[in-house]
Amino acid sequence: MIGLSDVSRDSDYANKIIDKADYISSNYENIFVIKNGTDLWPIFNNGLIYFRPTLTDGDSITLREAIFFGCQSIVSDVVPRPHGVSLFNLKEDNVLNKLDDMLEKIYVGN
Repeated sequence: MIGLSDVSRDSDYANKIIDKADYISSNYENIFVIKNGTDLWPIFNNGLIYFRPTLTDGDSITLREAIFFGCQSIVSDVVPRPHGVSLFNLKEDNVLNKLDDMLEKIYVGN
């Protein structure tokens, strides 16, 4: 699932992101794109992992919602993050390994 914030199409960058997300969702049946300001918090109640690979960030409301609903979270370490999330560095860490490790802990319980 890919969640896009309420992004206007006023910039070339926003258009590229929206077009790429639309392409991915139309070509992969197991990926869904949520956009246009749709609330994500109901999904966190049943979600498996919240993944936030941002290069810049603030105090993310979405991350705090994921934590509140008990959704495991893997987030970039670009700013201080709340307790209880798994951090990664976009330049140094293998993010796929982190995701695999978290999925194994969820499914196997280790």
